[in-house]
Amino acid sequence: MTHTSKNVLIAEDDRATASALARKIEQGGCKVTVCYDGQVALDAMSGEKFDVIILDILMPNKDGLNVLKEKSETLNKDTPAYVLTNLAGDDKVAEAKKLGAKDVFFKAEMPIKEVVERICADLQ
Repeated sequence: MTHTSKNVLIAEDDRATASALARKIEQGGCKVTVCYDGQVALDAMSGEKFDVIILDILMPNKDGLNVLKEKSETLNKDTPAYVLTNLAGDDKVAEAKKLGAKDVFFKAEMPIKEVVERICADLQ
């Protein structure tokens, strides 16, 4: 699972989840940037190209849905984005997919290891 020189953005306000994701992805050889709020994630996307973006829906300043909407205005408009959420069955999940999320993962249902494995398939 080595993905040397791949660049991953994680936008997740839960620091424990963000840290666990970053650690697992870095073990695969990727460079990881972690943001704890949606506006900071958009700022990062405006200045840097990422290979994969992982977004939480509920974040301070701008939520993940707004980040998906505004992603098209950054260097990362074609970068695959995955959404992490606890909002199972919520309309926001359908909206995330409509806005271009490649997949939506439910934090309570999927271990971080499995999330990382599914996302890393895009980095092949």
